[in-house]
Amino acid sequence: MAIPSTKEIGEIILNFLKDGRTYAFSGIKARVRAEANMTADDLKKKNRKGTQHIWIHRTEVALNELKRDGFVEMPKRERYKITAA
Repeated sequence: MAIPSTKEIGEIILNFLKDGRTYAFSGIKARVRAEANMTADDLKKKNRKGTQHIWIHRTEVALNELKRDGFVEMPKRERYKITAA
């Protein structure tokens, strides 16, 4: 499977945040990695500069977009949970 888009990763994140628990970014990355069914090659792919893995960057962007749109909040640094709304 190819690396999911930012939107697809956002859907994965919202799906498991529905339980209301607070997740560390490392836990979110682990869940995205497991649920997206990416290959070993997909997990290794980096951006053009070679400084960051593409799937991790997309996970960060998805979280920022979910936070901006009011679906996710950060009660503490590097901790995320779904909002009540």
